[in-house]
Amino acid sequence: MQPSRFGALGSAFNIRAAERQLELLKEMGCNAIRTSHNPPAPELLDLCDKLGFLVMDEAFDAWITPKKPLDYNKFFSAWVEEDLKTLVRRDRNHPSVFLWSIGNEVNDQDKPSLALGLNRIVKSEDVTRPVTSACNWGGSGTNGFQKSLDVFGINYNLENYQKFFALTDNANLAFFSSESASTISSRENIISRWFRVIFLTIFPEKGYSK
Repeated sequence: MQPSRFGALGSAFNIRAAERQLELLKEMGCNAIRTSHNPPAPELLDLCDKLGFLVMDEAFDAWITPKKPLDYNKFFSAWVEEDLKTLVRRDRNHPSVFLWSIGNEVNDQDKPSLALGLNRIVKSEDVTRPVTSACNWGGSGTNGFQKSLDVFGINYNLENYQKFFALTDNANLAFFSSESASTISSRENIISRWFRVIFLTIFPEKGYSK
């Protein structure tokens, strides 16, 4: 994933800093990025065009149901169509963009009709690229939500892969994961051990156990 972060250089988009990040990724063998979790800076897509990266272009981090008190849900009903169309119109001429993402781990993965509506909005502006959503609910690959997408994106939930593949309806549905490990999932034992040490040092009377 590619959030626009440049550390001490600040939050304003820095073309050379972003170019350097992409150059380092390319040197490692990376050839694709996922923007997260909002429309990327146009300059980033220019760089991806130039350097030969593929881009999963992501629109939203929330739909109707919020994650935070001041989330996009406050504007969703009034602005989602215009915002989504604006993103697609702006970015559709970038050859680096190969996949549209309508959401990241949204709290509406039980609303396939809503996802289908967003898919149709994208298709009204660009029928040349498939639409996905990054899903983190264990059942979103089997509850019908997956059918509203051209490509089913699953985050984590490795234990649910077989359930997805076992469903006959999913036989011809493309599947991918752009977020399957994190610091917590890859170093869980180390983090848990240190958490116990720190917790017991501060609150010895609690007798914390995993």
